[in-house]
Amino acid sequence: MKLIGRRDELERIVHVASAPREGALLILGEPGSGKSWLLEQAQAGSPVRSILTRALPTEKSWRLSGLARVFAFVSEVDVTSPRTASWRDRAPQTTPAPLGAGYGTHQFDDGVPDGGTLRAITAPPALTVAGDIRDGSDRFAAARELLSALRTPMTDPLLLLIDDIDQMDEESQLLLGYMAEGLAGTGVRIVAAATSIAPSSPLAAFRRIGLGSLSTSESRALAAVALGSDGDPGVARILADTSAGSPATIVRAAQALSSGQRQGREPLTLPLRPPESSDRLAAQRLGHADARELRLLEYVSLAACAHTAALLDAIGMSDPGQSAGEASSITDADRLDDLEYAGLVIRHGHSVRIADPRVRSWLYWNMGPGARRERHRLMAAAHHGVDARMEHWHQSFAEYSRELVDAVLAAANQCATSSDRAAAVEFAERALRLAASAADHQVRLRELATTFLVHSDLGLAARYARWAATETGSPQAAVDVATLRIAIEYARTHVVPTHDIDAVVGLYSANGMAEVANLMSLAAACHAERWETEEARRQLVPGEAQLTQSDRAVRDGVSGLVDALEGVPIGAAQSPSEVASAGDVPAAALAEMPVHSLLLLGTTLSYREHYARARHIFALVTTQPTMNTPLWLELARYHLAVNEIRSGRYHSARLAVEEWMASAPPATARTSSRMYLRAWYLQSTGNSAEANALFAECMDRTLAERTPAVAANILATQGGAALAANDFSEATRLLELAEVIGGRFANPALLRSSIDLIEVYVSTNRLREARGVLAGLEVAQTSSPSRWLTLAVARGRGLTAADDRSLALYQRALELYTSEDSPFERGRTLTNLAAAQARLGFVRESEKSLAAAHNAFGNAGSSSWAHRVRHGGITDPEPGTAAAGILTEEEQLIVEKVREGYRNKEIAAELYISLRTVELRLTHIYRKVGARSRSHLAALLN
Repeated sequence: MKLIGRRDELERIVHVASAPREGALLILGEPGSGKSWLLEQAQAGSPVRSILTRALPTEKSWRLSGLARVFAFVSEVDVTSPRTASWRDRAPQTTPAPLGAGYGTHQFDDGVPDGGTLRAITAPPALTVAGDIRDGSDRFAAARELLSALRTPMTDPLLLLIDDIDQMDEESQLLLGYMAEGLAGTGVRIVAAATSIAPSSPLAAFRRIGLGSLSTSESRALAAVALGSDGDPGVARILADTSAGSPATIVRAAQALSSGQRQGREPLTLPLRPPESSDRLAAQRLGHADARELRLLEYVSLAACAHTAALLDAIGMSDPGQSAGEASSITDADRLDDLEYAGLVIRHGHSVRIADPRVRSWLYWNMGPGARRERHRLMAAAHHGVDARMEHWHQSFAEYSRELVDAVLAAANQCATSSDRAAAVEFAERALRLAASAADHQVRLRELATTFLVHSDLGLAARYARWAATETGSPQAAVDVATLRIAIEYARTHVVPTHDIDAVVGLYSANGMAEVANLMSLAAACHAERWETEEARRQLVPGEAQLTQSDRAVRDGVSGLVDALEGVPIGAAQSPSEVASAGDVPAAALAEMPVHSLLLLGTTLSYREHYARARHIFALVTTQPTMNTPLWLELARYHLAVNEIRSGRYHSARLAVEEWMASAPPATARTSSRMYLRAWYLQSTGNSAEANALFAECMDRTLAERTPAVAANILATQGGAALAANDFSEATRLLELAEVIGGRFANPALLRSSIDLIEVYVSTNRLREARGVLAGLEVAQTSSPSRWLTLAVARGRGLTAADDRSLALYQRALELYTSEDSPFERGRTLTNLAAAQARLGFVRESEKSLAAAHNAFGNAGSSSWAHRVRHGGITDPEPGTAAAGILTEEEQLIVEKVREGYRNKEIAAELYISLRTVELRLTHIYRKVGARSRSHLAALLN
């Protein structure tokens, strides 16, 4: 199994192994933290020869057994050297008896009971040590002699890895601690692992690092690997959440599951049974708890949480009066406070729970079944009238009824709604174990899966939606479950399962159900988010008779979004969504709209270029308590960030992205659209190397998701950055690719890369191509009018015109801008104007335009373009373009033929004009560009 997490710790070990000087390192971690696995990985990846040995607790009573075990592996010492004589003489005579490959039995003269034996790796007699050394001076003298023996010439350094060094006998620890200070010249590096080291320990002087818990993402990744390729993501989530970041707990829990449980076909028994390492953990954590505190903890461990008052009542019922010997002024309430202070329990309001799920698991399974049943009975009675959820939980261990299972599932949904995921899962798994058939509780399971979906717990949502779909009831219920599962799958992968949707629609559409129309509206919304407007329209079939008013509003909202994406003008016969897009919506109407309708409206307003109103809608979603579940919050913050980017206000955009990143759930983090947003942020903040790496990863992800819209945005963004850096070759490559992919979108105002491509073409003397792209924008402006297209076409006309006409065109373009328009786009227009003014010799005017451009870029928050302008980054077109910029289109065609070596007569034939016309045009060209001859003209243009 590959190493997950612990990269920094592994690098520290490798550094110790490869460092020029010898040294020692101690790794501290609680039981199950992965110390042994880390040492094994270190041995496998060590840059020098390495040896791994483990101390055995069974050998701890034998003096110096640990040292014998360690140095039994070291074969480099010359046992015939005089320097080992004293050490060899002190060693007892041994009579190894083979127990297998490399194993022997060693009898000791001191410290071992009669007949006592020690399992150890067979070693050369001179290095098999025992506890015959009684005084400290002899002991350290022997250690010094061993160090001296180790300083014999060796071919390679040696990394000595010692696991569980704290389980060694104390004398071995003392000598190893002493030797660690004198390793210089021996070639030996020591890395040891221990659970804990006392301040007075001889190993306390070691340099040390601690192994903390795995992060949430690392725990989930390890759980997924431990379950195997067919493991259920929901089960992986449960294992990770109940492990407290302990690798051993995750791996051993996964190994203990049946194949049906691993694959999500069988419910889990929670809490999971503890691994063996939990005994040591429990001894550490609970060693100072007295008998009544342990009993209190056992009661708490019966459920994910308990009501404090009911808990104390239950304990009182089990022990109504303390015996005289137990009489004390300390009450159980006081003990609960002490346990909270010790970090063993956590209290939230009236509820209390065990802080560490591993400790809870140990406490729960350490009770006998009879004791658990009796305590469940007492807890059920104590929670009656106090907390119905916990009453039903404890009742479920004493009785069964369909109504009780439904009540437990309802309690699971309540816990999930209040973001108590651990309790929700435990209730749900308990209900599934009790239920005679999942079909009997399909509605409750669907409600639970929906709650997990809106809380962005997508693995758990998929798990319980699958249970809801195992057996279906009515066709309406079947379509509802299918709709839910498709929504979960899209949220996880951003892939629209078109075949699944078509199958469900084909199977049930003849029934004319509203549920089918809702499924099609969902499919249309998913396609619209991916800019797949044709597919979205295919799903928006009429269904007035089947739809309720609220469902019709959702469908109209999706239709309005598709219209906005395609740039369809708002017509006279307006749907409600089109009215909302065209004008302000009353606050009262907004307050009554469901959250998904608000998000549709905000996104539509953004694509309609009503950025301020879209900003208001998204802010409404993020600030209303009734709407701020994780799924809706993530969508609102994501679309707000996109809205700010499209508005050209990058200061606000970066703030919006930061807020989104701070709260975005990990379930959606690896989708291409979200990866693109993070990469845009990195590039916008000047981290180009990291941004490009993430863009490349994101581009790979678009292939898996089949999302050309995101791929085109990546290329357009990177192409714009290359243009800002004056890398015209790379900008051309990227923007042409973006244009090819963007050709599938009818509305060029979506991608917005065409104007950058025009500028690159003009800068590289490709005016014909530039004018071709501009012509496409002019056509689109007629069919899909938008504010961005109006401004882009105006700037494009200035870019493609001769310099003597471009100034007026740029001025006309600048007059179009208002305070609501993008300051970034205004800065770009001013930059183009400044370049044209400079080419025509208007130096002072050019400097003023540059200053205005720099101010506009500063207001927009575009540091790359502000830097370009500040450092004189106005780039004239490539050689020949400056001269060509003042020529008419016909004159430029003639110049191209001159550059290609055509004679006048050949030019006339090629362009279908007279020879006299060619000669006259060439005369005008010579005057315009200051050429003295045909060869001089070619030189100017080359």
